[in-house]
Amino acid sequence: MNATRNYDTFESAHIYLVKKALPYYKVAYAIRSRTLEWQKNDKSQNKSLVKLGNSAAHHGALLVDLGQYFDPLIPKLRNYPVSFTNIYGVEPSVVQKHVSCEALVAILDWSGAMDDFHGRYNKSTRPFYTQHFRHITLLLQVKTTKELNEFFLDPTKGKLHYDKMKEIYIADLNDHEAKLMKRRE
Repeated sequence: MNATRNYDTFESAHIYLVKKALPYYKVAYAIRSRTLEWQKNDKSQNKSLVKLGNSAAHHGALLVDLGQYFDPLIPKLRNYPVSFTNIYGVEPSVVQKHVSCEALVAILDWSGAMDDFHGRYNKSTRPFYTQHFRHITLLLQVKTTKELNEFFLDPTKGKLHYDKMKEIYIADLNDHEAKLMKRRE
C-alpha cells in the first residue's frame, strides 16, 4: 500500500499515519508503563499509571480492535467478526460505518470494558445498561452517522441514553477498581 497515494505532501501523509497509529500507541504505552511500574516497590508506584495500564489491557479498546479488521496498517487483518461482536455487541462493519460518531465510540468502549468488569455487566446495573444499549444498537441499523451525531446531541433523545450509560459505566468502573485495590492489599 502506498500511504502517500492520496496526499499532496509527505507531511499530510505523515499526519494521517500518526492519527491512525495513535490508538495503538496509547494502548501499548499504557500497558508497558504499568509493567514498568510493577517493578518498583509498592510505596513508590505511580498508581495512576498502573490503573491506566489495567484499563488498556483489560477494558474496551474499540478503535484498536476495529483496526484489526479494517486498518491497512495492520499486517494481518482479522476475518472473524464474532469475537468483536461478543465484546462490543455490534459487528465491526457497523461500527466502521459510524466510527466518526464519538458518542457511539464511547458507548461501545464502555460496553467492552463493563464486560470485563463483571462477566456481562454488574447484576444490579445490567438491566438498565442493556435497555439503553439495545435502543442504541437498533438505531445503528437505520440511522446515518450524521443522524446519530444529531441524536446524541439532542437532550431529549440520545443525550439521555448517553448520560445514563456513562453514569452506569463510571459507577461500575469505580466498583471494579475498588475490588482490584482490595484484592491487591
